[in-house]
Amino acid sequence: MFSENEVATLAEIPEIAERVRPLKMEFIDSEASFMDISDHDFLALILMTPSVGVALANGSVSLFEELALNKMARRMSLGGFFLKIDPVVHAMNLLIKNFDSWESRFYEVIRFTMD
Repeated sequence: MFSENEVATLAEIPEIAERVRPLKMEFIDSEASFMDISDHDFLALILMTPSVGVALANGSVSLFEELALNKMARRMSLGGFFLKIDPVVHAMNLLIKNFDSWESRFYEVIRFTMD
Protein backbone atom coordinates (compact mmCIF):
# COMPACT_ATOMS: atom_id res chain seq x y z
CA MET A 1 0.00 0.00 0.00
CA PHE A 2 1.22 3.47 -0.87
CA SER A 3 1.39 6.45 1.47
CA GLU A 4 0.44 10.05 0.69
CA ASN A 5 4.10 10.97 0.10
CA GLU A 6 4.72 8.08 -2.29
CA VAL A 7 1.63 8.98 -4.33
CA ALA A 8 2.82 12.62 -4.38
CA THR A 9 6.19 11.51 -5.73
CA LEU A 10 4.52 9.48 -8.48
CA ALA A 11 2.14 12.35 -9.32
CA GLU A 12 5.09 14.69 -9.90
CA ILE A 13 6.48 12.55 -12.75
CA PRO A 14 5.38 14.32 -15.97
CA GLU A 15 4.78 11.12 -17.96
CA ILE A 16 2.44 9.78 -15.30
CA ALA A 17 0.63 13.11 -14.98
CA GLU A 18 0.04 13.11 -18.74
CA ARG A 19 -1.69 9.73 -18.45
CA VAL A 20 -3.72 10.60 -15.35
CA ARG A 21 -5.24 13.96 -16.40
CA PRO A 22 -7.25 12.81 -19.46
CA LEU A 23 -8.51 9.76 -17.60
CA LYS A 24 -9.50 11.97 -14.66
CA MET A 25 -11.47 14.28 -16.92
CA GLU A 26 -13.21 11.32 -18.56
CA PHE A 27 -14.06 9.83 -15.13
CA ILE A 28 -15.48 13.15 -13.92
CA ASP A 29 -17.50 13.67 -17.10
CA SER A 30 -19.07 10.22 -17.05
CA GLU A 31 -19.44 9.49 -13.32
CA ALA A 32 -19.88 12.76 -11.45
CA SER A 33 -19.65 16.10 -13.21
CA PHE A 34 -19.71 17.95 -9.86
CA MET A 35 -16.66 16.15 -8.44
CA ASP A 36 -13.62 18.17 -7.47
CA ILE A 37 -10.60 15.87 -7.17
CA SER A 38 -6.91 16.68 -7.55
CA ASP A 39 -4.54 14.76 -9.82
CA HIS A 40 -2.85 13.37 -6.70
CA ASP A 41 -6.12 12.03 -5.30
CA PHE A 42 -7.16 10.60 -8.66
CA LEU A 43 -3.82 8.79 -8.94
CA ALA A 44 -4.47 7.41 -5.44
CA LEU A 45 -7.84 6.14 -6.69
CA ILE A 46 -6.17 4.50 -9.67
CA LEU A 47 -3.61 2.82 -7.40
CA MET A 48 -6.46 1.47 -5.24
CA THR A 49 -8.08 -0.31 -8.19
CA PRO A 50 -6.51 -3.74 -7.49
CA SER A 51 -7.74 -3.63 -3.89
CA VAL A 52 -11.22 -2.64 -5.04
CA GLY A 53 -11.15 -5.52 -7.52
CA VAL A 54 -10.24 -7.99 -4.78
CA ALA A 55 -13.02 -6.63 -2.58
CA LEU A 56 -15.49 -7.05 -5.46
CA ALA A 57 -14.33 -10.59 -6.26
CA ASN A 58 -17.49 -12.14 -4.82
CA GLY A 59 -19.81 -9.55 -6.37
CA SER A 60 -20.20 -7.12 -3.49
CA VAL A 61 -18.15 -5.28 -0.88
CA SER A 62 -18.63 -6.34 2.73
CA LEU A 63 -18.65 -3.88 5.61
CA PHE A 64 -15.14 -4.80 6.74
CA GLU A 65 -13.80 -4.57 3.19
CA GLU A 66 -15.37 -1.14 2.81
CA LEU A 67 -13.86 0.01 6.10
CA ALA A 68 -10.42 -1.23 4.99
CA LEU A 69 -10.77 0.50 1.60
CA ASN A 70 -11.85 3.75 3.29
CA LYS A 71 -8.82 3.59 5.59
CA MET A 72 -6.54 2.99 2.60
CA ALA A 73 -8.13 5.88 0.68
CA ARG A 74 -7.69 8.29 3.57
CA ARG A 75 -4.08 7.23 4.01
CA MET A 76 -3.29 7.91 0.34
CA SER A 77 -5.34 11.10 0.06
CA LEU A 78 -3.67 14.50 -0.17
CA GLY A 79 -4.11 16.43 3.06
CA GLY A 80 -6.21 15.66 6.10
CA PHE A 81 -9.85 14.80 5.55
CA PHE A 82 -10.63 13.43 8.99
CA LEU A 83 -13.82 15.41 9.55
CA LYS A 84 -14.50 16.31 5.91
CA ILE A 85 -15.61 14.26 2.92
CA ASP A 86 -12.53 12.67 1.40
CA PRO A 87 -12.55 12.99 -2.42
CA VAL A 88 -10.78 9.64 -2.82
CA VAL A 89 -13.44 7.84 -0.74
CA HIS A 90 -16.21 9.51 -2.73
CA ALA A 91 -14.57 8.63 -6.06
CA MET A 92 -13.93 5.07 -4.82
CA ASN A 93 -17.66 4.63 -4.18
CA LEU A 94 -18.35 5.71 -7.75
CA LEU A 95 -15.66 3.32 -8.99
CA ILE A 96 -17.22 0.42 -7.08
CA LYS A 97 -20.60 1.09 -8.74
CA ASN A 98 -19.12 1.05 -12.26
CA PHE A 99 -15.94 -1.01 -11.79
CA ASP A 100 -16.15 -3.04 -15.00
CA SER A 101 -15.96 -0.02 -17.29
CA TRP A 102 -12.93 1.53 -15.53
CA GLU A 103 -10.91 -1.51 -14.49
CA SER A 104 -8.87 -2.02 -17.67
CA ARG A 105 -8.14 1.69 -18.18
CA PHE A 106 -6.95 2.10 -14.59
CA TYR A 107 -4.80 -1.04 -14.83
CA GLU A 108 -3.11 0.38 -17.94
CA VAL A 109 -2.08 3.47 -15.96
CA ILE A 110 -0.84 1.27 -13.11
CA ARG A 111 1.26 -0.78 -15.54
CA PHE A 112 2.73 2.38 -17.04
CA THR A 113 3.40 3.82 -13.56
CA MET A 114 5.21 0.71 -12.36
CA ASP A 115 7.38 0.57 -15.47
